[in-house]
Amino acid sequence: MKTSLTRRQALKAGTLAASAAFVNLPSLFARSSSYNAEFVSMTDEERAFYYFEGQEGVKARLFANENPFGPSEKAIAAITNSLKDSYMYPFDERAELQRKIAAYEGVSEDHILLGAGSTQLLMAAGVAFGMKGGEIVISHPTFDSLPKYAEGVGGKLVKIDVDNGLNQQLGKMADAVNAKTSLVYTVNPMNPTGTQVSGQEMRDFCNSISSKAPVFVDEAYIDYHPEGLTASTISCVQQGKNVIVCKTFSKVHGFAGLRVGYCVARPDLLAKMKPFSTGGFDLSRPAVLAATASVDDKAFLSMSVQQTEESKQLLYKGLKAVGASVIPSFTNFAMFPIDMNGSTFLSRMKEKGVLVRSWNFKNQDWCRVSIGRKDEMEAFNKALAQVV
Repeated sequence: MKTSLTRRQALKAGTLAASAAFVNLPSLFARSSSYNAEFVSMTDEERAFYYFEGQEGVKARLFANENPFGPSEKAIAAITNSLKDSYMYPFDERAELQRKIAAYEGVSEDHILLGAGSTQLLMAAGVAFGMKGGEIVISHPTFDSLPKYAEGVGGKLVKIDVDNGLNQQLGKMADAVNAKTSLVYTVNPMNPTGTQVSGQEMRDFCNSISSKAPVFVDEAYIDYHPEGLTASTISCVQQGKNVIVCKTFSKVHGFAGLRVGYCVARPDLLAKMKPFSTGGFDLSRPAVLAATASVDDKAFLSMSVQQTEESKQLLYKGLKAVGASVIPSFTNFAMFPIDMNGSTFLSRMKEKGVLVRSWNFKNQDWCRVSIGRKDEMEAFNKALAQVV
């Protein structure tokens, strides 16, 4: 009886400690400029601009890097067929999705951590490696969900500026790694710049740095890389390296509104993230079954990439027509410099029914425009010609 009581007390204490950690997360995140899972990379002003003022009259929704060519027909059919059973938790179905992703990535199932989109997983990594003042080496600018969550729990960011071509400087990032480094975060292809690092260069970087600190590679746009999936760093995980690869269904699969993502890493690395993640329990039944149908739908994925490329070429034509510099993009968006204040540019484009994003770095204002349908790119080109 005494042993049983001790175990019960220990379990209760552990549960209370875990609960306390989650209860305290919001107050820790409050130290960030924003911690909302969906909008972490936007300011409050931007969120009001895009969401809370409504979108009546919008001709081209090109601010969130969504993929209008998805989901696939197989995914839609899976969603439709799942609705009648959506009163049931998808326990078995979620396990099947994990098995299918593991097979697709060439790893065992314990190397997969599911999440509701990659943002939740970026949050888990940011918290896990940013706590206790951990230093995280990042490129600047970058997709800032993980960095902002890390800052929210006291993490310190070591920012390495991109070069004049908006490329990540991996050599300088490697030089910044020291005994205080808790994580190195990189995105390939890069968001928001759209540039890319070759698969071999990124793998060499991971192999050389991961012996000093874990490397987190965000591959949200890897399907758009000129080398395709062969550019992935999954092989580093397969070889047991200190590397975490994060992927999402939001981009090439067209699942931004369904929210499915996953990390691939050694079980001991995933164990550091799991206390701050649901492990995929929050995935809905329709989302799970849709992802299971879409994960290896090669015909659709090929079509999705091709349609994006065709629309991108239409965008390039419009940028060239107004004399705008084009930064070669290997994603489903593109970035170009603008000769006016970013906020002014966004407002003028919005007046024309076109929603895009802006950044300011290297003493220059930039526009990032997502790749949409051809009619949306035509609307963008028409508005751009009138605004600039």
